[in-house]
Amino acid sequence: MNGPSAHLSWAEMSCHDGTPYPKEWEQERAIPLANEFERIRTAVGAPLKILSAYRSQGYNARIPGAARNSQHVQGRAVDIKPPQGMNVDRLHRLVLFCAR
Repeated sequence: MNGPSAHLSWAEMSCHDGTPYPKEWEQERAIPLANEFERIRTAVGAPLKILSAYRSQGYNARIPGAARNSQHVQGRAVDIKPPQGMNVDRLHRLVLFCAR
């Protein structure tokens, strides 16, 4: 598999500075996160663009307002963009629905 799930690649999970997603977290963190991503993607019914996933400490420190111990730094967060025709509020409601 090219990533932790069918619709999420390791390249998308990597930091924008080129740092790959840490191998030691793949099973414990990336797979469960990818499973949640797939649930959301199914609920949305369309592909989702990944804006940000894993962030190295250095990259995270350069982001204005980013939390020092961000879930991105821990490899436990994926920021997604709603597909065309869906607003952020609708995506948010779907994410909350999937979290039940």
